[in-house]
Amino acid sequence: MTRATAVSAIARADFLERVRRYSFLFTLGFALYLGYLATAGKLMLRLGYMRGIFNSAWTGGLLSLVASSFISLAGFYFVKNTIQRDRDTRVGQIIAATPISRFTYVLGKMISNLTVLGLMVVILAASGIAMQLVRGEDRHIEFWKLFAPFLLLALPAMAVVAAVAVFFEAIPLLRGGFGNIVYFFVWGMGISLPFAAGTHTLDLSGMFVVADSARNAAQLRCRTAASLSPWI
Repeated sequence: MTRATAVSAIARADFLERVRRYSFLFTLGFALYLGYLATAGKLMLRLGYMRGIFNSAWTGGLLSLVASSFISLAGFYFVKNTIQRDRDTRVGQIIAATPISRFTYVLGKMISNLTVLGLMVVILAASGIAMQLVRGEDRHIEFWKLFAPFLLLALPAMAVVAAVAVFFEAIPLLRGGFGNIVYFFVWGMGISLPFAAGTHTLDLSGMFVVADSARNAAQLRCRTAASLSPWI
């Protein structure tokens, strides 16, 4: 068995086991509910006194922030049990007796984590089409503008979470409840620190990217309106 085949087999088996859980549906359902609240105007992203029109770009940016912030928290606790489950079921001992290396095993688990979290992101992204149509401010769907924020912001954040979850399970001190507490504070710092420091470098959620893009679009619209005002 090649390394690629072993990684694929580990990731596939782990992925299929986890997506059958009720907790997966609960986590996904709550993410969709937060997406609905954002689209309904209950959760809003404002630039001063302005907010964006709910077109494809704004809907995609807003929902990608829901994914990169909420799923990066709830999703971590959902996927952070894959190695421990193998210990409890003694599957880990069986795998240890095979030629599969530790690196191959850990890589398969990380890919499984990323696949599970990525599926949540994909479903949330697909729901953006319905949410934009329901909102009704702009019914013209532009797929790249809608899905690009998920591809460029949310999925990389999920890759970080997937790797961190495996890392926490591999460290005895962070394996249990203490690690859960540590991650909560790390997640909170990751969300708040970019604003406190005023730097884009630490912005893992993509908040600054979405805000800057919206601000540039608003400034361009204002300049265009000002240039056309003498002719109106």
